Amino acid sequence: MIQEPDGLITSVTGLLDRAVAQARSTHARDQLTAVRDRVTGPLRVAVAGRIKAGKSTLVNALLGCPLAASDAGECTRVVTWYAWAPEPRVRLILLSGDPVDARFRVEGELVIDLGGRHADDLLRIEVGWPAEPLRTLTLIDTPGLSSLSAEVSDRTVQAVTPSGGTAQPIDAVVYLLRYAHSTDIEFLEAFRDDGAVGVGPVNTVGVLSRADEIGACRIDAMTVAERVARRYADDPRVRRVCPVVVPVDGLVAIGAGSLDDDALAALQVIADAEPTAATELLLSADRWRERPSSIPVDPAVRASLLDQLGLFGVRYAVDLLRGGLPTHQLAAALREASGFGRLQDVLASQLAERSGVLKARTALAVLESFLRGAQIDGADALSHDVERVLVGAHAFREIALLDRIRAGEIRLSEELLGELERLMGGSGQSVEARLGVAEATFTDASGLRAAAEGALLQWRSVAEHPLVSASGRAAAANAQRTLESLIVKCPRPAVS
Repeated sequence: MIQEPDGLITSVTGLLDRAVAQARSTHARDQLTAVRDRVTGPLRVAVAGRIKAGKSTLVNALLGCPLAASDAGECTRVVTWYAWAPEPRVRLILLSGDPVDARFRVEGELVIDLGGRHADDLLRIEVGWPAEPLRTLTLIDTPGLSSLSAEVSDRTVQAVTPSGGTAQPIDAVVYLLRYAHSTDIEFLEAFRDDGAVGVGPVNTVGVLSRADEIGACRIDAMTVAERVARRYADDPRVRRVCPVVVPVDGLVAIGAGSLDDDALAALQVIADAEPTAATELLLSADRWRERPSSIPVDPAVRASLLDQLGLFGVRYAVDLLRGGLPTHQLAAALREASGFGRLQDVLASQLAERSGVLKARTALAVLESFLRGAQIDGADALSHDVERVLVGAHAFREIALLDRIRAGEIRLSEELLGELERLMGGSGQSVEARLGVAEATFTDASGLRAAAEGALLQWRSVAEHPLVSASGRAAAANAQRTLESLIVKCPRPAVS
């Protein structure tokens, strides 16, 4: 990227410092101060989706511990924020009145005492927890869309969209899909960019949740789910608003990490049993829980395994052990099969590596809204400097171009569009990822430089070709700018 995130953040925080000093009201000053603090804080990511899509299960997998409630209790009807804190704490942010510290306990999941209050009394719940992922990521668990209660669905929309002159509450969205329903598309359309800044598809990641159920919990269920996810990602309606869709079995991702010696021993006994007896048990969840069997594993233990891994997880674990996998390797194999590792890689390349740019983009969107609302003295001069940062930040142009590529607005061949998307950081931010080469391809950085120089010549020829569309020529100019930046990062070959 032309302007490194640290330099961009320095520019944006400088603009926000000026805006705070020139704010015309205490409200505007407080809002702008909060935005400035957010630029250097963790990325805020909302987890959203239709009711029963598996949001809380995925949140628990991302947290690395089972905190989020997955039942239909009062707390699941409230937006819940999970942020880093050195000691566990829970606060209730009320619609009226001061925040209140809440009592809580952990019983497999976090049980919060609302003190006689109802979901309708709360703006959100804030959970502070010493979970390592929360050092760089604040997770926002939202109520399900299309809930039986319109008010519950509205809380999700309100949680991820700004209103009443307040700051944009989130930087990115992880959206859980079960089927490409019109409700999903309409919700994601709310994050389409109207200008140079704001939340857009580049910071929206789709998750095909409860993916094992798509393949009827068969051994090949995740393979089937992968094919479905690719179809969604290739669907123009979905791609326009959610360019990446990853199949994930959140239950297996969580359960694999908590398999103890007794659970592993029970799975090994089943794997070693007479195949017909084991197959009969594995025909359905009801049989697994209740059917008498000659296999010496207590039904209560079987039920516990089903709750922990689901039917697909149990079937897959037994199949792996039958194939000779040692029990001490089972947890890692199940976690890989769950798709969660790939989701983490996508979140790293799509969100974490761009976190500085995403936060800066969100902050400038808020600052522009305050400037348009005449809430800051000296707005004209400050607006000029905001525009200068926007124009000068090539990272923003890369994001905007990614958006246009995925929306089908750039007229180039499919091959060139694929290369352009990758070059703009669609598969990761490293030089290797942008050039489409494996990290071990070259023995030194001079090979990378040669690859970047070759790509630069290619995109210059695209920009100069008389038959290339205007949108294609503009995209090629952006590609050249990116490649020039990458070349600077690579040293010249040593002169012998």
